[in-house]
Amino acid sequence: MAIRDQIKKCARYTVMIVNIIFLACGIFILIMGLVGLNRISDYEDSVPILKELNIKLIASLIVCAGIATIAVAVIGFISAAFRMHAFLKAYTLLLFAVCCIQIAMGAYMITRDVEDLRDEWELDSEQGEARRQAYQLSFECCGFLYVTDSLPETECPNNYRVSCVEATKTKIEENLLPVAISAIVFGCLELISLVATCLIVCQPEAEKLDFYDNPFSY
Repeated sequence: MAIRDQIKKCARYTVMIVNIIFLACGIFILIMGLVGLNRISDYEDSVPILKELNIKLIASLIVCAGIATIAVAVIGFISAAFRMHAFLKAYTLLLFAVCCIQIAMGAYMITRDVEDLRDEWELDSEQGEARRQAYQLSFECCGFLYVTDSLPETECPNNYRVSCVEATKTKIEENLLPVAISAIVFGCLELISLVATCLIVCQPEAEKLDFYDNPFSY
């Protein structure tokens, strides 16, 4: 069997096998996203100032990306198994979109800078004072960037020795960073399936018709 024929056969089986794997990956991303969404919802309920980072929106989009990954994996497997050429083209476009969304959302979550909350932290009002106190009590921290930069009217509760920026970064790294990394890694891996699919879809028309008429002959 010619090397080119072997490549085409490998590409088709790769689409089917990889989509089974990505079905499991989609379920994993969905679970991780839901866990992250639940945790950030708890954080935002107790520390309203965190809403300014838009992490909850990002987590929600990652959950949607997990659902989309599951749907696309099913479409890809069925398209390859039952020679549904039109669906296979749609699968290629959908997979590319899902990859982009997952990678973009994961990268956006990682690059969120807690120090962007300084303006909200320094809000000079009773509401601002209440938000600062809630922040420090919930995250067991004192001050914003340093424990010594707490505003005069804002007392450090329980003599905490960790700044709120440091405490928040620790919370994000422990609870949300795995979600972001998973979205990026799986998004990149899905490109492998996209390349395999394109090897099939982008064949010359004559070979394409022969392939879909009798795919297991390759």
